[in-house]
Amino acid sequence: MAVVRRGPITDRQFSAVLRLLNIKNGEKLGVGVSGEAKSLALLALLTRAVGKENVVAFTVDHKLKHNSTNEAIKLQLSVAKLGIEHHIITPDWKQSGSGFRGDKKDPPLADHGTSPSYWTKGTAARIRRYAMLSRACKAKGIRTLLIGHHLDDQTRIGLSRLKKNSGIEGLTGMKMLQPEISGTTASAAKHVRLARPLLSFAQEQLVDICRDHGLEPNDTSKNHLRFLPTEDYGPMLAAAEEMNERLGAESPVRALSRISYARFMEHMEIHRNAFKAKVTPLLEEHTLRDPPTGTCFLHVRANRNNLQNHWISQPYLAERVLAHVVKWAGNGSNVPASTVPSALREQILNYFKYNSRLVNGGGVILCPPRASQTGAFVWVVARSPIQRSEFTKNAVQLRIGERAIWDQRFLIALRAPQFASVKETFYGVDPQDLIFVVRPFTDRDYHSILDRMRTGPRTEWNESVQQALTHYWQKMPPPARQTIPCIALKQDSGDTSYVISVPSISINLEPQLLDVQFSFANHSAFEREGEEIGFRLIERVDDNS
Repeated sequence: MAVVRRGPITDRQFSAVLRLLNIKNGEKLGVGVSGEAKSLALLALLTRAVGKENVVAFTVDHKLKHNSTNEAIKLQLSVAKLGIEHHIITPDWKQSGSGFRGDKKDPPLADHGTSPSYWTKGTAARIRRYAMLSRACKAKGIRTLLIGHHLDDQTRIGLSRLKKNSGIEGLTGMKMLQPEISGTTASAAKHVRLARPLLSFAQEQLVDICRDHGLEPNDTSKNHLRFLPTEDYGPMLAAAEEMNERLGAESPVRALSRISYARFMEHMEIHRNAFKAKVTPLLEEHTLRDPPTGTCFLHVRANRNNLQNHWISQPYLAERVLAHVVKWAGNGSNVPASTVPSALREQILNYFKYNSRLVNGGGVILCPPRASQTGAFVWVVARSPIQRSEFTKNAVQLRIGERAIWDQRFLIALRAPQFASVKETFYGVDPQDLIFVVRPFTDRDYHSILDRMRTGPRTEWNESVQQALTHYWQKMPPPARQTIPCIALKQDSGDTSYVISVPSISINLEPQLLDVQFSFANHSAFEREGEEIGFRLIERVDDNS
């Protein structure tokens, strides 16, 4: 396949990319615009391909750089030339919270009392930017957000990952289509796809597009809406391409270039899909995911005699299975290193050879099989135990009518019960005035609820609550028990020991007060991976064909 690297980007070529990304005719599209050539060129290409009436541009003015607001206003004038609807979004950094408040708060700009560095600002800006873009798209009923990453960006990312010894997943570069926006705790991100239609086109082609449409991009450091990448391989690649031109096409020696490395990433994507075809059946056969508790059960039926021929002994398969499990069960705050699946596999092998012990890493804990017949050969992969030092950080305050993401894993919304009386109070307090706290479910909570059920009247409901608690406590290994959320009432004294609900095990102790809507954020992560479209080079299209 040949990538278009010289000459203009034709309408046919760009339309072919949109078809590849499953962009439907008449679909409303959101575009993140920062004033660089890539984002302005993307707008220009879209006006020709889908019509300006189907494009909505969004610019996030982070207000982290001097004069960024003037830059955003200037950009709005440029977008107006294309006749495209444009919105400037401005974050309120005073709203920064713990990072777990979903649609209400995002990670703080810096630790209390410290001055954020340039790169800290860049990271905070990126997280906040994607959160705000996803919310803006959802508010407008937009299903797909397009951003302008191009071939030069893809090469930079790929080389950076190569330098860090990434595996196949990393060496494939950025995906052309992701089923959801990652890297943000905003719940809206789960409902918006992220598309990169320019990954096969070079920076200079996009500059030409801007010039043809009378647009004036700002790709310099004076563009106060952008943050420069930490690593710039541009000069190195430019020198390599100049060397290749001097060597000539017939030379057996070639320097690394954007195109050659792009071909390498495309081949890595082919390899990734080949591995995926082998790994998917193993995931379906040997894993059972339990979304309410956020845990995964891994079935490895082996012994010393058949271990050598078992799939768990084949690292290229086993480590990819375990990588999927780690990603699903972890809380997302710790990006698992490539060594984590390898360490987990080694521990499973050691269990059959020597002994068993707990393995903790990559945000998850691996618990060995239980001695019982039903638990034999079943490993439990759960979120790493929540330490006491994390309790305050993980706690989320909510009122009725609000929602949040807790621990980056569970989506929780509090609603008034449909059958509740408008005049009904909770011990004399209007339910709308109550404050609830979402926090980890603890051993103390378990015993407290059991005591409440045992001291109350003996009813079928009381017994069902006790059975649900006991079943969960017996099923889950001790280190994994306290990784699910509970909703507790916050007293005037600040005490949060009175538990109202444990949604993971369908317990609501005050159904007349509160209705809890609850889901696991990664519930369909495995299934949605099938919607991803990896990097590939775009064939040169003959306009006469």
